[in-house]
Amino acid sequence: MNQGENPPSGGGGGGPGGAPNTIFRAERYEPDFDGFAGKDLTPGPPIENYPFCSGDLNYDRMVDGADLAMILTNWDTSNQIADLNGDGLVDAADLGILFAGWGPCD
Repeated sequence: MNQGENPPSGGGGGGPGGAPNTIFRAERYEPDFDGFAGKDLTPGPPIENYPFCSGDLNYDRMVDGADLAMILTNWDTSNQIADLNGDGLVDAADLGILFAGWGPCD
């Protein structure tokens, strides 16, 4: 089974054949499940973790206008996502952090 394929009949994920796998989903199968026959089940390399990128509020690896819009939309609120310095208020201090990280993330 590959990403995006429907689980085989009786393989979980809903009714007969399961639901389309449009978002990553892990399902548990017994090691002797017929769908594994002939498949290489060797674990792959570790998932790459990107370093923290201060100001990247939408996690697109770029501090840009979309992140600025999130700050401005949440201005003068206690929104925890947009409160970059964690002081409980989205304000100029958070805007400064965002501008300091402006551009692509390393």
